[in-house]
Amino acid sequence: MDQLDPISDLAPGNGEKPRGRPFEPGNPGRPRGARNKRTLLVEDWIGEKAEALTRKIVEEALEGNSVSLRFCLARLLAPRRDHPVEFELPDVSIAADALTAARAVLAACAEGTLSPREACDVVELISKIRTLEVGDFEARLTELERQLQG
Repeated sequence: MDQLDPISDLAPGNGEKPRGRPFEPGNPGRPRGARNKRTLLVEDWIGEKAEALTRKIVEEALEGNSVSLRFCLARLLAPRRDHPVEFELPDVSIAADALTAARAVLAACAEGTLSPREACDVVELISKIRTLEVGDFEARLTELERQLQG
């Protein structure tokens, strides 16, 4: 039996693609619009029964089946998206104001004006003020350096 040489077997000229670029340039991937085979099979299998299944699950929900009810409501109500919130927020023009603003957010959360998730999101935005202050500091420093050189 012949011994296989792993290096020469992968070398160009013996039917294999050369090492380093084994694939053609570009990424063809899955063609646009291609659907998963399993999804197609399930859709085909359920196709004729979809209306009957829908009626059945709605009937069960109306009869009080909590799982069916939850399923129906999940399909009827869109998932909650972010929405604007309104509450009093002190002016935040420098990083030192961030603490006062964060306290106001905590108070709004305690009052029930903001949900805990909304409060976290707003406090995260307030914490970004530090980035603005650093940008302002950099601009002032650049201006001072320009004045010293001029």
